Amino acid sequence: MSIVIADMTMSLDGFIADPDDRCDELFGWYFNGPVAVPPFAVSENSARHLRSGFEHLGALVCGRRLFDLTGGWNGAHPMGVPVVVVSHRPAPFSFVDGVSRAAAVPFVDVPFSSADAPFSSAEGPFSSVDAPFSSVDAPFPSGAAPFSFVDGVSRAVAAARELAGPAKWVGVASASIARQCLELGLLDEIRVALAPVLLGRGITWFTGVSARLSDPEIIPGTGVTHLYYKVLK
Repeated sequence: MSIVIADMTMSLDGFIADPDDRCDELFGWYFNGPVAVPPFAVSENSARHLRSGFEHLGALVCGRRLFDLTGGWNGAHPMGVPVVVVSHRPAPFSFVDGVSRAAAVPFVDVPFSSADAPFSSAEGPFSSVDAPFSSVDAPFPSGAAPFSFVDGVSRAVAAARELAGPAKWVGVASASIARQCLELGLLDEIRVALAPVLLGRGITWFTGVSARLSDPEIIPGTGVTHLYYKVLK
């Protein structure tokens, strides 16, 4: 069975984004090194971290707010894997000449606030009125990264595991979804890219959730320390 990993960059005082959902100050490590891991340029140790993610990631689970915030990644997630979106609303796509377009979702330019490894951002309340949606929408044929819309975290993780296959990871790319996965016993590992930054305030990752974790595997980078924790169940 695929393991489920939550992987985000976090400030030293525990925030994954500022109050405006921006992560610019946290993501300097993606562009401060000599080793190219397109589209990034990182230290050698961070390059090994990223390459492992690119090699082993089989599918992503994210929340609808992140999907909307990024404008649906213009129809293809940068990691090039299937994405399962937890949502109570139907997919917002229309199709023009066989190309999927997020016509109902305005694109918001938030530089790399949704591009942590594996391309993550803070997830929080979404203010739009939800419409009933209780079935898995068929992935659209966009090529690199089809999207599926599922109404429930457990069902989304199950769908992502099926898409990823037993040899690949499932990445959790939204803070609120990661918290719910932890509460439901679905999260196997937490990976923190710890940035030497104090934000002072902002959006936290696992507030209100308790868990026991293993001692970390520590990978020092430049401008970041990668910490891998196994969730003890």
